[in-house]
Amino acid sequence: MPAAREGAALAYDDANRTLVMFGGYGSNNAPLGDSWSWDGNHWSQLSPPTSPPPRSFGALAPDGLGNLILFGGGAANADSPQGDTWKWTDCSWTQLHPASSPRAWSALSSWDPRSRQLLLIQFSPDHSVTTWLWSGSTWSQLQPAHSPPWREDAGMAYDPARGRVLVFGGFPQLGLTLTDTWAWTGADWMQLQPAHHPSEGIGNLGTTRDGLVWHEGDRQTWLWNGSDWTKASPASEADPFDFQRLAYDAASSQTVAVGGHSGFSGDIVWECWIWNGTTWARQS
Repeated sequence: MPAAREGAALAYDDANRTLVMFGGYGSNNAPLGDSWSWDGNHWSQLSPPTSPPPRSFGALAPDGLGNLILFGGGAANADSPQGDTWKWTDCSWTQLHPASSPRAWSALSSWDPRSRQLLLIQFSPDHSVTTWLWSGSTWSQLQPAHSPPWREDAGMAYDPARGRVLVFGGFPQLGLTLTDTWAWTGADWMQLQPAHHPSEGIGNLGTTRDGLVWHEGDRQTWLWNGSDWTKASPASEADPFDFQRLAYDAASSQTVAVGGHSGFSGDIVWECWIWNGTTWARQS
């Protein structure tokens, strides 16, 4: 079983039909550098010949060519910012050396099947917001006319209902959260105007079979259907954690949530929860 962690990098490896998890920030107050796979039933620790340096909050997403691309990461204190790029293929990590890159810091990334783009958005410590594309060999900064306002701990995921990448939630300062929804059009960020939205912007976002799921820290689950948010009524709720990470497991058609930080006890934890479209179930 993986060790307790928050802010792990998590994405679906289409070539091997498994989820891949890398790193995170451990309960020993240090970043982790281990690699794990989820086959729909069990976690298995992997032993690649080389690995990226330990980190939390790295951005991990498919590149449309059968690989996963890991960029950056890092947080305050013992987890120094990272600005490197790595490729996961054939169960091995290879460091890449792009001609240009986003700044050394954490970021959010997602594969956009409609535009066939690996998209990355970065909310930097200087409150700048930048958008980047991965070409297969380097990062290119875009200049969209609009961008989501700066925030920390936002969620980013691909919405299969409308075929676009969304950004939701986060907080610009302590005590204030954002509940705005933004979509990437392929060339610009566009703020959507759903009739409803989750009650708070602190939570975790993930893709589902037919939309998105947002799990809040106050034990609420919200679903996105492509145009609006609806509060779900699952038979059981997942435990509420900050800095949990969600990813869609296409092989099992379920969304997997891992790790996190308990707002009640302050502990970093390891728990694995599965959203099957109607309810949450904890995996042992």
